[in-house]
Amino acid sequence: LDDHRLYLAYVSFNRVMDYDDARKMADQYELISPWMGIVTDRDFNEVIGLNSSYETGVMLPFDQKKYPFLLGSDDFELTQEVDLDRLEQEKYARKHMISMLSYMKQQKIFCRMMDPLLFDKNGAGSDYFQSKIDYISKHGLTVYGIAVIADKAALLSIDKEENVFSIATEIY
Repeated sequence: LDDHRLYLAYVSFNRVMDYDDARKMADQYELISPWMGIVTDRDFNEVIGLNSSYETGVMLPFDQKKYPFLLGSDDFELTQEVDLDRLEQEKYARKHMISMLSYMKQQKIFCRMMDPLLFDKNGAGSDYFQSKIDYISKHGLTVYGIAVIADKAALLSIDKEENVFSIATEIY
């Protein structure tokens, strides 16, 4: 690794971690935009990312009553900083994930474009998202690994964590 470069790193844990434990570990290091790899299906180990440091700003209109935590909060008057602080807590991050998956379940045209074999013209495949919603509702948020932007020093430090299985990098 070069001392003067940033890397996109995929950090796999040697065991699935609770969301709060994974956040605490990631917060110890100088990481840019950590994405938590949320486990959404125990049988297939499918993972969906959650970035708790996203920027709220330009967005498409959506039904705030139907998807109250789509942006990480049910209070649309909150500042971005409060929203980000809330998403660092599992109970709010879980509500956000469920709201996001519920929203995605309704986006039939987008889903068909992403995977025409899974989603047909009539919306079949929405059970795909519902199974993830059910899993998260029952088990909470658990994390398989994280994707981050970091420098060499941060990556070498995180590699010493006992819960880290491997780190794959590419130049950012």
